[in-house]
Amino acid sequence: MGVVNIFAANFVTNFVDINAQIFAEIIIIFGIFNDLVGLIAFFAISIKLI
Repeated sequence: MGVVNIFAANFVTNFVDINAQIFAEIIIIFGIFNDLVGLIAFFAISIKLI
């Protein structure tokens, strides 16, 4: 029983770590994408003003 519990605890810990890493990568990618959208919008507005 103890071995099974240790295995389950390790599995849950690894799962949480992996999810946190994926979540961080999604935030970074979304941040870059958001910056690109802002940059494109800025250029579009700049071109209209010229």
